[in-house]
Amino acid sequence: MGYCSLKASQFPLLGVTASELTRDRPGLLFEILSILSNHCNAIEAKVWTHNARMASIIYTPLGLHTR
Repeated sequence: MGYCSLKASQFPLLGVTASELTRDRPGLLFEILSILSNHCNAIEAKVWTHNARMASIIYTPLGLHTR
């Protein structure tokens, strides 16, 4: 499968953090989204696949705010 990359970038003017996830293993995206759904609010999420590869971008309010 290779490696997994998770990168978070803050956009203060928009008031969001964008988290990019690439190189999935079976179940990894589900595990990450389960944790996020219990501990922060997602404003928007985009997930796509191409040639058996997955990538996603998840936008959350600046910082990971606890519900």
